[in-house]
Amino acid sequence: MRYSDISVLPPDKLSSTSVLTKGSAFARNPKANELLHFMDDTLHKLAIQHKVTVLPPNEKNLRDMWKSAKGIGELLGVEIANPTYISIVKRLNQLAHFMHVKDVNEFLMHFTRAQFITNDKLKQDVQIFKGENGKWFAVAKGGRKSCKAEVTIVENGTGEVLINGIDAREVVQDFKYWYDIAKPFIVTGTINKYNVSAQIEGGGLRGKSGAITNGISKALAILRPEFQTILYQSGLLIRDPRMKERKKPGQPGARKKFKWVKR
Repeated sequence: MRYSDISVLPPDKLSSTSVLTKGSAFARNPKANELLHFMDDTLHKLAIQHKVTVLPPNEKNLRDMWKSAKGIGELLGVEIANPTYISIVKRLNQLAHFMHVKDVNEFLMHFTRAQFITNDKLKQDVQIFKGENGKWFAVAKGGRKSCKAEVTIVENGTGEVLINGIDAREVVQDFKYWYDIAKPFIVTGTINKYNVSAQIEGGGLRGKSGAITNGISKALAILRPEFQTILYQSGLLIRDPRMKERKKPGQPGARKKFKWVKR
């Protein structure tokens, strides 16, 4: 298999007798082995092509968007064991970082659950207006942890990002949070095509960046409906529900316990 085959590689075309080309076997089933090897090779080639020195992390919050072990097994025509399914999902999560590449997007569609957020649900958090200059803009609500954001994106922009009226570079200086904010534009290939203005309250840097990302994604999905699928597949349209766990009464922390003493 070649990288160029990724757009025309429905899993049902995987050969039933695959010859392992690497030292370690991922799974007993030849088809599952061939799929895992192919995804590994594709990840390395994408990393070289996009000049990424470190492979993308395994985004565990994306795992709900993939088909179940039974669904992938039916796709391949074989039975998928749980350890093999975990290996497949890990690589799918990593490939999702390159969703903006058309061939990768088409390949991942084979493994995506047929559940997408509808426009009706999105429109509850998004409003669209047309400015006096003729430019369309959208105002969306986003959230992450204890931070709430109202994000406005304007089309035909220059990539300017303001947070509470201040240049975002003065508020968010860490690259990993900058990447989170830019991710909706990266996966849709619209970098420097929109201006962003966010009004936020509460939360730290991670909460702020996550809330802005969520708001930008919702606004983009309504302004450009063709981006809705790719944004959903990238896990950007759903608010991340993870929050700090509360301290428990009679304990020093959320999970930490006092040393037990009999007397």
